[in-house]
Amino acid sequence: IVDSTADLNEAIKDQVAIVPLTICFGEEEYVDGVTITHHQFYEKLVESDILPTTSQASPSAFMKVFDEVLGPDDSAVVLTISSKLSGQSALIAAAEYPNVHVVDGSSAAIGSGILAEYALRLVDMGKSAEEIASILEEKKKDVCLIAMLDTLEYLKKGGRLSSTVA
Repeated sequence: IVDSTADLNEAIKDQVAIVPLTICFGEEEYVDGVTITHHQFYEKLVESDILPTTSQASPSAFMKVFDEVLGPDDSAVVLTISSKLSGQSALIAAAEYPNVHVVDGSSAAIGSGILAEYALRLVDMGKSAEEIASILEEKKKDVCLIAMLDTLEYLKKGGRLSSTVA
């Protein structure tokens, strides 16, 4: 189980459950990957004078997915966006499910996607959810995400960078 911040290879998307975040452009609210695609998001970003905001998936959104995918004897690993970038609703939700193991991915985007792919390989190797979570806690230290930005405009507008730094 991943949140919608993970960039997943098309070949594995049908093997994971995705808990979507909410994206707002002013008063317009979208469910990431459900009511707005990544392509549509970037189109709106360029066309809109309003910067989007996001809100993390709620604990109830995670619980809904847990209930959908878990049978009585099943277990799961949840890979989330870095806790430095968002809250930990998955941890709150997982407290109700002893068979759900949450891993703070310490990354986002393709970094999370890499870990998700690795987790699926571990499933194929017969590892348990608990073992996979433990292995991911170590492997996430090996993921190094480097981003190249075409512009610093949105970081400046969003308050992440001062005008001087941008």
